[in-house]
Amino acid sequence: YSTGSPSMIAKMAGAAAVEDTAHFEKSRQAVKDSKAMMYNGFDEMGLEYIRSQSSFVMVNVKHDSETVSDEMWRRRVRISDRGSDHMKGWIRGSAGTKEETQVFLKTLRTVLTKLL
Repeated sequence: YSTGSPSMIAKMAGAAAVEDTAHFEKSRQAVKDSKAMMYNGFDEMGLEYIRSQSSFVMVNVKHDSETVSDEMWRRRVRISDRGSDHMKGWIRGSAGTKEETQVFLKTLRTVLTKLL
């Protein structure tokens, strides 16, 4: 049973994390680097995207986003297919490590090439 409140251990971990500015800066830089890699990859693939101030990027894959999401998942890469009437064909790519971002971009390129 959960009351929706964080446990005491979670609160203590959160308090410690706030004090760890080195970790915060390292994480922040990793997100910036990942997004830069995504922007470059999307540019190379000729895809429209929305630059972001958060830890994810929206990209127009020019195909049914649910199909792209399913194909990505078959290759063990999980993405969000926004599925909205307002953003048909758009997916959300979350920032990750350099290696995770490389896998995401390579898999996306493979899936989109297959759908052509």
